[in-house]
Amino acid sequence: MDLDKAFSGINGDKEIKLRRQSYENKIRTTKRKIDLNKKHRFELFEDYIKELIEADEFKFARQKYSDTISVLQECLSAYEAEYEKFKKMLIPNEWLNKFKKYKSARNLTSEMVEYFIERITVYDNHRIEIIWKFSVDTLPEWRKTV
Repeated sequence: MDLDKAFSGINGDKEIKLRRQSYENKIRTTKRKIDLNKKHRFELFEDYIKELIEADEFKFARQKYSDTISVLQECLSAYEAEYEKFKKMLIPNEWLNKFKKYKSARNLTSEMVEYFIERITVYDNHRIEIIWKFSVDTLPEWRKTV
C-alpha cells in the first residue's frame, strides 16, 4: 500500500467538509449564545439600576446568566479543542508519519489510542465496539488507492 498516495485529496473530501462545517457551526452557535447571555445579563443590570427589578431578583437572574455563560464557555473550549485536533489530523504528512511509525507495532500504546481511536465501548455481553477517528467510510479516497 502506498500511504502517500492514499492520503492525496483528503482535505477535499465531502465527509471531511461536512465534519469541518459541523465543528465551525457548533463554535459559531456557542459564541452567539455566550454573547446573547452576556447581553441579557447587562440588560438585567440596567433594569436593576432603573429599579425595575428587586435586588434578590437581580442576584438570582445574574447568577443564572453567569452560570449559563460559564457552561457555554466550557463547551466552546471543548469544541475548539476538538476542532483543532480534527484539523491536525487532516495534515497528510502527520497522518503518514503516525501510520509509518506504528506500521509494525506489536503492542497498542496510549499514544496510538489517543491519536487513532474516537471511542471504545465495552458492553455487558463482553462485546467491544471501537469507533475510529477516521475510517475507510469517512475517507473515500482510500478506497481508490488501497
